[in-house]
Amino acid sequence: MATVAKSDRSTTITLASASAGPFDLTFRLFDDDGLDVYVNDQQVTNFAISSNYVDGYDDNATITFDASLQPGDVIRVDAALTPGRAVDYLDGPNLTYLQNIEFARIWSTLAELKRDSRRSVRFFDNVSPLALQAGRILLVNSDGNGIELGAQASDIPLAQGYAAEAKAWARTAEDTEVQPGEFSALHWAAKAAASAAEAATFDPANFYTKVQADANFLTPAAADLLYQAQNAALADIAGITGVQGDVLYFDGTNWVALPKGTAGQSLTMNSGATAPEWVDAPRTVDPNMQPQSVTLTKDVIYQNNTGYIMPVVFRDNATVAGSMQVSQDGSTWTTVATINASNTTEMGTFFVPPGWFYRSTVGNRDVIEWRA
Repeated sequence: MATVAKSDRSTTITLASASAGPFDLTFRLFDDDGLDVYVNDQQVTNFAISSNYVDGYDDNATITFDASLQPGDVIRVDAALTPGRAVDYLDGPNLTYLQNIEFARIWSTLAELKRDSRRSVRFFDNVSPLALQAGRILLVNSDGNGIELGAQASDIPLAQGYAAEAKAWARTAEDTEVQPGEFSALHWAAKAAASAAEAATFDPANFYTKVQADANFLTPAAADLLYQAQNAALADIAGITGVQGDVLYFDGTNWVALPKGTAGQSLTMNSGATAPEWVDAPRTVDPNMQPQSVTLTKDVIYQNNTGYIMPVVFRDNATVAGSMQVSQDGSTWTTVATINASNTTEMGTFFVPPGWFYRSTVGNRDVIEWRA
């Protein structure tokens, strides 16, 4: 018969055991039918159809795959009939029979249309056509009555990564680093809450300054020991009544004040290198100095006690070599002028700092000292 049973012209089979078929199609197959075959939702072409068409159709067609499928595999076969007729039907004794066959094709095509339409996205309202673009995802529009193009599909993994990172920065537990040395908002919120709770019960009598050492806060006991010495230093300073120009220094035990010096004095270190002191600055030039002729006896040590730098001028035509020397301590000597045994006139000037010593190693020498 040419009647056609109700069907959506689709067969779904879930395998209980491995098999390649044959499997019944369960719907009428026409000689010009197309088939879309899927295994686990992946379209395949490795199959063969067995059919025996009578009057252009077969109600008992089967499908067999080239290789066995596995237990649990899901096969779906969808008919894909393309409507069409190559010749017109002519009046005659078989016209009704041929029309019934044609109606079966039409009903089959309508069944496929209904099947596919129910599988597609449908709307209550009319929607305008949408031009698809490669890589773009589809979204429900803001009115909720249609679809529109969304972001690039490749952006979704990035967005998911950013979301996970944002969650980590927001929710990572207290004292757990999100990145080396960096913590989450939850961490700092917990720290702020702890600080607020501490501030609410703050007692100045029990307050210890928190000093960070090696990235760890000192305990109150350690902080107390650390600051005992500084508290003593502050007590020393508090007991000093200074005047303008005084100098504060540590004498090894306490902080003390060195009273200011007088005009023209210089601040220097004492001879023991233990404390600063004020000294009269040496005068480099005395406006009242005058030249004085002096005879320097050979190897006799003289000292500049003028309080300023003293120029010494010598003039000699010695026949014996020697030198003019100066020393800071009277022991270690430095030659400032060399006298040759040339029997020719030699003349020179050297300078003796205040308190320094000087001598001649060449006979008795007449020199001119500039003194006040």
